[in-house]
Amino acid sequence: MSPRIYSSPYPARPIPRTSTFTFLLSASSRDSERDGHSKSEAYIGNFPATRTAFVDAQTGTSITRGQLRAMALAFGYGLQARFSPVGARRGDTVLVFSPNSLAWPVVLFGCVAAGLKVTTANSAYTSRELAHQYVDSGARIVIAADEGVDIVRGMFAKLGIAREDGDARVVVTCRGDLRWAGGPGTPLHPLATGLLRMEDLLSLGALEEEERFDGDLSDETAYLCYSSGTTGKPKGVETTHYNAISLLTIVRTTFVPVQPTDVMIAILPFYHVYALMQVLQLPLIDGLPVVIQSRFEPTEYCANIARYGVSISLIVPPVLVVLARHAAAEEYDLSSLRYLCSGAAPLGKDLVQQVKARLSKRRKAGTVEVVVTQGY
Repeated sequence: MSPRIYSSPYPARPIPRTSTFTFLLSASSRDSERDGHSKSEAYIGNFPATRTAFVDAQTGTSITRGQLRAMALAFGYGLQARFSPVGARRGDTVLVFSPNSLAWPVVLFGCVAAGLKVTTANSAYTSRELAHQYVDSGARIVIAADEGVDIVRGMFAKLGIAREDGDARVVVTCRGDLRWAGGPGTPLHPLATGLLRMEDLLSLGALEEEERFDGDLSDETAYLCYSSGTTGKPKGVETTHYNAISLLTIVRTTFVPVQPTDVMIAILPFYHVYALMQVLQLPLIDGLPVVIQSRFEPTEYCANIARYGVSISLIVPPVLVVLARHAAAEEYDLSSLRYLCSGAAPLGKDLVQQVKARLSKRRKAGTVEVVVTQGY
């Protein structure tokens, strides 16, 4: 029997054959008329380079689309200059081990700009768990938050790598030190003193352009996220540039229409593919500013929604439990919320109705729209 193929009644959407960096952060200039004068304006993607891309929730420090592109090209150059010919050649793998931070998008797109594969590790991993992913992914360089340096050193020790050799493979970020983005500075964790920092790499120069993955080259791996390990040790799942762009294109067709005033909040961990794709990358397509919260904490979450006028939040079901029952949902003004998208786990109808009922009482008009997406 010949196979039966089910096709969509809608026309196929063209999927660009290029890298995720090129797809999301291409630079161009556009002419516009203002006060009778023609003016050329820099664009990143389909939005002005001056438009805010990411915001640190705690301090309000932000980076624009133009700054993100420039910093990513600088970070990519720094990786190549510091670690080539071993560890930063096209196709090599870099492991990122960090909670959410403003540095995350710079690191992610910097690695992609340099032609590197990115494997993202759970920031709660132990040294033993991290060692498995480090070896299995074939990574050499580790980009770690300063607070996780002891875990990284423990990993190298378990692998029989001398401390000096291990330290030479590490680049450190500091969530509280945002001077590189024009924000405040805080002391580096004592254990990270003397290690190479992200800021050091940003100061070395910049790539003239990103590594290209056009045509069939877009089938090369971009991201290597790991499963939770429910049937054994965690396993790496390769996502190519073409896979990623295809997913972003598909998700965007079902995503809520974005309004110019919309703001998204990031509470999902960036190491997970859900947030890696839909929080770090999808918003760049629609010029949606993203407020980054390092970890989910109920009161902080509600306070940030009120402070930044957050209208869109991608979540998991436990967050809806907070919105349905936690006191913070009554203490802060959540009226700006208009779209909650839950994924990655089953979600019951009763919980959805509880959240809609509670938030509707807090709004002057309308109700909150809760949309369920299939987890992956």
